[in-house]
Amino acid sequence: MPTTTLYSWLPAFGAISTTFYALGLAMQLAVLSGKISQNRFASGLIGLGATILHGACIWVALSYSPTERTIALVDSISAIAFVSSLLVVVIALVRPVHNLKILIYPVSAVTVIVLLFPTDSATPGVHLGTAVTWHVGFAVVGYALMTVAALQGSLVYVQHAQLKTKTNNRLIRALPPLLLMERLLIQMVVGAAIFLTLAIITGFIFADNFFAQKLIHKSVFTLAAWAVCITLLLGRFFWGWRAKTAALYTVTALGLLMLGFLGTKLVLQYMLA
Repeated sequence: MPTTTLYSWLPAFGAISTTFYALGLAMQLAVLSGKISQNRFASGLIGLGATILHGACIWVALSYSPTERTIALVDSISAIAFVSSLLVVVIALVRPVHNLKILIYPVSAVTVIVLLFPTDSATPGVHLGTAVTWHVGFAVVGYALMTVAALQGSLVYVQHAQLKTKTNNRLIRALPPLLLMERLLIQMVVGAAIFLTLAIITGFIFADNFFAQKLIHKSVFTLAAWAVCITLLLGRFFWGWRAKTAALYTVTALGLLMLGFLGTKLVLQYMLA
């Protein structure tokens, strides 16, 4: 299929993906309000449709643009949102994390819409070797897992606070028991820590200069986020850190990752371009 023909399908892919995200969000809100019961199969199909088409949008936008287009900030954010949504959809097939869709689907839908409009500024295009591609892949999955963990941590924090005040609202009734929510949070943090570790190791080995001036912010903040994750896991294992503490550490780790990632992308795209 000619490049221009495939690229012409980008708005259609984006519209259908956004529609699926909206349907998934509406379904989960209806479940939360008690209007319908949770249908894992239907919810999974809608989520897979949304994320597969989201991924197709990213692929077509970057690979088949009729004009030269390199990876811009919005493209990177959209990629992280795509992987985050896909992780939530897959995890929800076997674990009770459906309520995370209420938080991640709107963000992903917005990134799909923004993806349809190419930006004027972008980081200089470079050819990534196989080794560096692995580093980027590990980093994106690590960032996505940390995003999902932070969303889960936010729910854990709210649930813990409302249980302490003996609040019995619809959200509390819709969430799994707090102990299960905490266990799922820690499992997500473990996954994020593993992929961040792989990203850091491959970055040290294969990057030209892991602490080059243009990458120093990203490297330092990534290492700081990794250290926060490891501290949380050690605190959980040795001292039994639970809901509030675990949630705060997780959100802090994501904040550090985003500071490094967004800060580096902004510098490369708008200051050094």
